[in-house]
Amino acid sequence: MKKHIAKLLLPVILAIAVLIGVLGSISSGKESELSEKLIRLHIVANSDSEKDQAIKLAVKDEILSLVSGLTCNASDSDEAETALRNNLPRIIEAANSVLAENGSSYGAKAALAAYEFPTKSYGLFSLPAGSYKALRVELGQGGGRNWWCVLFPPLCNAASDEEFIKAANDAGLSGDEVCFMTKNGGKYIIRFRLAELFAYVKSLFS
Repeated sequence: MKKHIAKLLLPVILAIAVLIGVLGSISSGKESELSEKLIRLHIVANSDSEKDQAIKLAVKDEILSLVSGLTCNASDSDEAETALRNNLPRIIEAANSVLAENGSSYGAKAALAAYEFPTKSYGLFSLPAGSYKALRVELGQGGGRNWWCVLFPPLCNAASDEEFIKAANDAGLSGDEVCFMTKNGGKYIIRFRLAELFAYVKSLFS
């Protein structure tokens, strides 16, 4: 009986698999182009204690204030990356200064590299899962909840659609890329989950 049902459903499943595969290829291409134009910020708290989480947010504010000045004249992610790499000691010093002010016994470390991120919504926009360049600031043991945002273009503090679009366009993102990032009636969930759906369909045949 199950084999009979499977045979009946096979054409439908194959059609869905082909459609998802095509859309997934388009989605993956956009994700790859997008990831090359962004630099994300990732601040990891020492622990999940109330104090450590509050310190994480204080460090976040200090880091954002510093790096916004460092990257304000960057015309693309390469220039922003160079500015950040050249100032990693200053970034670490700024984080450690906040830790000292809050009486923390631990220190901070920072690195700029490629990291894997899950699908993430930031309110005005969302980003698909994938590998992105990111400034990662780890506090102490780095065992607590973290804080993510997009450092370049400066989307962390975008308070409106207009501010978001301007910052994205100034950094060289195309209209299609802005639309790909922006929520649109929940459709971004479909775009960003295509790879997961494709994997599921493939599993039906394994």
